[in-house]
Amino acid sequence: MNKYLELNDVAAKRFREVFGANPEIIAWAPGRINLIGEHTDYNDGLAMPVGIDCGVSVGIRHRSDRLIKIHSLNFDAAMTYNLGEDYTPEESWSKYVYGALRILEESHELASGFDAVFIGNVPSGAGLSSSASLLVSWFNALRAFSSANFDDWALVKMAQRVEHEYLGVHCGLLDQIASQFSRPDRLLQIDFLTDEISYAEASMSDHCWVAIHTGKSRELAASAYKQRVEECKLALVNLKSQDANISSLREAKLSMLQSNTVWEKRVRHLITENQRVSEMKEALSNQDFAKAGELLLEGHKSLRDDYEVSCEELDTLVNLSETSPHWRGGRMMGGGFGGCTINLVHRDGIVEYINQISKAYQDQYPNLQARYFSFESLGGARIE
Repeated sequence: MNKYLELNDVAAKRFREVFGANPEIIAWAPGRINLIGEHTDYNDGLAMPVGIDCGVSVGIRHRSDRLIKIHSLNFDAAMTYNLGEDYTPEESWSKYVYGALRILEESHELASGFDAVFIGNVPSGAGLSSSASLLVSWFNALRAFSSANFDDWALVKMAQRVEHEYLGVHCGLLDQIASQFSRPDRLLQIDFLTDEISYAEASMSDHCWVAIHTGKSRELAASAYKQRVEECKLALVNLKSQDANISSLREAKLSMLQSNTVWEKRVRHLITENQRVSEMKEALSNQDFAKAGELLLEGHKSLRDDYEVSCEELDTLVNLSETSPHWRGGRMMGGGFGGCTINLVHRDGIVEYINQISKAYQDQYPNLQARYFSFESLGGARIE
């Protein structure tokens, strides 16, 4: 049985335990890994995320009154209020849930209250986008429940609005698009300049993706993210002074970078990273895993040296991995300054690879506990 079906079964069972009836609708949406294309989404660039076989399931059922009762099984917590009443969510999960409801109600009035249950199996704190999977599953459930008429692109942009307006996280659309639009055994390429997505066939054959969490939280990621956004805005101003016709960093060329200033380093990462996304699509389509690994490692060096969002622990995981015969390549993934690396590993050598890296990393950082996750591509959001 697929992992999402197993999680949906658990959601249905727990819904019955909490509310004494079956849910009318169950929606599921995956977390994601981003294979290549880091920090490109807010710079009109390219990215290649993949929905993974961990996600969030939500069950929902109409009530005959205006009461809204929502349970989070992961947090063993609940929120209850009457439709139309003001409500002040206190915890992060309830801010996501309530924010989505408020945004939905701007364009579609709910006719009745409901019962709902959430459960997820995305590893917490691993940078695998549990928040996007929660919001995308929730908006899919609400759309089906309320018969609201909005398309998938509107859905992901509504999910982004929740992050912006109710959590204060000014994220791009990469995570939400990956959760909604991923397809099994397909590469998903996103063009953030045109909001276009494309697919290419890709079988992982005898390789798979392994995420390794450094055990170090990303304390600096939020402030550094804002700083990089501002640096990229400055970069565009400086490039426009060279060529008034430039309207996006996507149009920048390496020949425009004359020195090694901070803004030029940021632009160099973006130019070369977009090229790596295009090359990765071809490499994985051809099952050229050696080339794919090279691109991952190049991406890490660019994030480390030009975008400057890596850290000692992330660099250590990549350096240690280079000693494994089963490792094809890897890089830091996400905002940086902690969190995960993403690694392309031969399937037959996963256990040996993890054991080797785990021991070496623990020897070097005895106070940090690395975590390891292996993923398959399962596709995007769906409804039962």
